[in-house]
Amino acid sequence: MHVIKLSATTSTNDDLRNYVKNMRPKQVTAMWTPNQFSGKGQGGNTWQSEPNQNLTFSLYIPDLRLPIEQSFELNKWVSVALAKWLENLNVPQIQIKWPNDILSCQKKIGGILVESSLKNNYMQPLAIGVGINVNQDHFANLPNATSMFLQTHKTFDVEALFNSCSHSLIGALTPPVEHCDSAYFQRLFWYRKKGNFIQDNKPFEGVIVGVHHDGQLIIETNDKQQLMFAPKMLEFVHVADKDL
Repeated sequence: MHVIKLSATTSTNDDLRNYVKNMRPKQVTAMWTPNQFSGKGQGGNTWQSEPNQNLTFSLYIPDLRLPIEQSFELNKWVSVALAKWLENLNVPQIQIKWPNDILSCQKKIGGILVESSLKNNYMQPLAIGVGINVNQDHFANLPNATSMFLQTHKTFDVEALFNSCSHSLIGALTPPVEHCDSAYFQRLFWYRKKGNFIQDNKPFEGVIVGVHHDGQLIIETNDKQQLMFAPKMLEFVHVADKDL
């Protein structure tokens, strides 16, 4: 693995994507920084991260590609690999919240962002971005954020975590990649449980019954209709605090 460490950057995904396009590396490449001050999240959201407190990096695996109709499989693989890695570090109650969040005790501890190019009906990931809250102990105006420190009461060496996490992901994503549906749905937040949701400012109850191969969430409503939702079409409403 070729590792590029940046002292600071706006987004490791942006930097790695540009590096891949310009340099066309033949080996697995990781780009990471202890200070990412404008990280990217799903749908244009930003990722808040205090300097030197959290794990932020991006991976490029040159041999990894998927048929476009199976593009969400990559999200599953990365989510499961991160969940298992956190569980091995004794971070409690890890769950995967569709489409790209990792939870601990029902609070957000991390997230992923996959950016790809398309060619001949295949998806080639250019940057697999990972953000994990590590030692940060305060999140302004984010009551449902948490960190490894807040959940375990331990401090961690961020660079050691980068080495460990990146190698875990590379191992999980090096072709041929194993089928992971069972591990994914075992950890999927609200899977087969009744939840409260909002679509177009209208609340409704339903049960998550699956995820379509294109990434849409499948929810069965109280009248037994099965509806599919793309990211950003749906808001989860936690019964206890209404803002998860």
